[in-house]
Amino acid sequence: MRTNIRRTALAGVAAVLSVGLLVPAGAAFATPGHGHGNQPGHSAPANDSARKALKDAIKGANTTYSNVVHAARDAFRNDPIVVKALADRKAVVSNSTDPAAIDAAKLAFAGAIVGPAATRDAAIATALGVWEQTVDAAIGAYDLATNPTDAAALATLRGAIRAANVQYRSDMKGANDAYRTAISHAASVRRVAVNIAIAAWNASAKDAAAADAFHAAIVAAKTAFDQDATVIAAKADKAAAITAAKAARTTAVDAARAAFLATTGHEAPRHVRPVLPKA
Repeated sequence: MRTNIRRTALAGVAAVLSVGLLVPAGAAFATPGHGHGNQPGHSAPANDSARKALKDAIKGANTTYSNVVHAARDAFRNDPIVVKALADRKAVVSNSTDPAAIDAAKLAFAGAIVGPAATRDAAIATALGVWEQTVDAAIGAYDLATNPTDAAALATLRGAIRAANVQYRSDMKGANDAYRTAISHAASVRRVAVNIAIAAWNASAKDAAAADAFHAAIVAAKTAFDQDATVIAAKADKAAAITAAKAARTTAVDAARAAFLATTGHEAPRHVRPVLPKA
């Protein structure tokens, strides 16, 4: 059974990448005649130009952001501190038959990579800020060119929905982090059972009986993990947190759309899509 070293090491990156904006669907993905503010089938040359400018701006922002993220990730992976911490963690997790030792190795790994992870996350956060400013300005220019009457209301709508999405993803990350923390010891116990099974297999004749015994041991380890009271409670807590996060986002988005209606006198455009930085 493989460990979650990579997931642990890069958890901060996933959180940073989760920040989103909203962009007119027809604009960012070049669907002539269907950008918001235009009537379908009546795309003016000026609108086509604005649409292309927006698409190019988002593409350029994504390229710049991607270059920084890849460099930051590579620097993190190749940092001598991280390389050693990964090796030390793997040596214990892959071989120990003591759950407490595996727990300690996990904690040691998390503590060892704090500095390199902070450096990586700071570089990505700075790049994200530049990305947001670039894309915000490009979308604002598009709105002014294609729908000046609603430009301000659209900016407010995007800001509110983005805030809802950011909060949602933060809540989701919190739910997942809490789950992983809660099940950490049970996972260590499961890992011990797997290590013992692997050692028994390696010492066996590797015949059919040994294969059956190995399979049975793995199934037993998984079953014990799934039936652990702490794991069961953690799964229930995670499910409840995810449900609450979804409901909160829906409420916030509905409120943003209602505010747009109150401000402009008409429904908020449906043809918008979330835009995420591409790394």
